[in-house]
Amino acid sequence: MKSTLTEPRIHDDLAEFYSLWRDACLGKKASEADEVKFLLDTLASFSNVRSVIDLGGSVGLHAIALAKHGFDVTLLDRANTALAIAKRTSPELKTVQSSFESISLTENFDASFCMFSSSSYLLEEAERKAFYDWVKTHITDLAVFDQINTLRLPRTYSDNCQAEDKHFRFNVLREWHFEEDLLHTSFVYEFVDKASEATKIINDRQVQKFLTVEELVEYMGKEWRIVALLGDCNLSQPFDQEKSPRMIAVFKKQDCWKK
Repeated sequence: MKSTLTEPRIHDDLAEFYSLWRDACLGKKASEADEVKFLLDTLASFSNVRSVIDLGGSVGLHAIALAKHGFDVTLLDRANTALAIAKRTSPELKTVQSSFESISLTENFDASFCMFSSSSYLLEEAERKAFYDWVKTHITDLAVFDQINTLRLPRTYSDNCQAEDKHFRFNVLREWHFEEDLLHTSFVYEFVDKASEATKIINDRQVQKFLTVEELVEYMGKEWRIVALLGDCNLSQPFDQEKSPRMIAVFKKQDCWKK
């Protein structure tokens, strides 16, 4: 199957700067700590989980933290660069290089999570069906899907956002527009080396397709039930299509629900 997904370079050859990119785009530093707490709360509230797969987890910001909390974690991502960074940070972490539409893993997992709109890069129906069919077949209990809430986004938009670490100041010019149901975003990254003040400009882009909750339910099928639909990484924050920054769907397999 030929993929048509379009992901930004920040997930691939620029993955060294992925954390900075997240900080800039989300408008706060180290937001993964809140997301990890949310995942721990979710796993504890709805399931008795040991094995977890992080689908599209890039450099392992969530996977490494969950492994430290005692979970048997596998990190799956299409980008070898990102996986190499994760392994450098946590050599014991299990990693798998694969695109979403062609996962060949035969292993089953108690739970899966797909954070930060990672599944939105699947643009073709056949790709999405292959991905969700794999999830339905190989996840035995709980599945979490996180994406931005596009219902509150303007059809066209531009902004500047910034972040920094001890080495770089990182500025991002971001512009997006919708073409029918696809969100096209262009980025201009400005990296400023703090030691030398040298500046480098890099262009990047992405194309995304976001699903409605009804579409997610259809892809997951009758064996799966939504046990929470949330507006952010907080179990106490229900989804509001006009106000919520995110749409996070927590699915539980029906036969597990009835036990």
